[in-house]
Amino acid sequence: MPETTCPLCGVWNREPQNVFYQDEEKVVIRTKYLKGHRERIQVVWKEHVREIPPEARERALRVLEEVGRRVFSYTQQNSSS
Repeated sequence: MPETTCPLCGVWNREPQNVFYQDEEKVVIRTKYLKGHRERIQVVWKEHVREIPPEARERALRVLEEVGRRVFSYTQQNSSS
């Protein structure tokens, strides 16, 4: 998909203040619309791919969990964690 038609292509360059994490394959970034939430984040792949390999998905989930702990640290902690 051409960059001009994809709103997520290069968003990390246009909005560096919203980037929480970045590596060679993915970015964790604040969503454009918070939809009533104090924070809302998403993982964006830097390249258009038809299917994300399971190993890459696992890496993204680990990063999302790590970043989420920082970003959402303001929430009340569950004592069972």
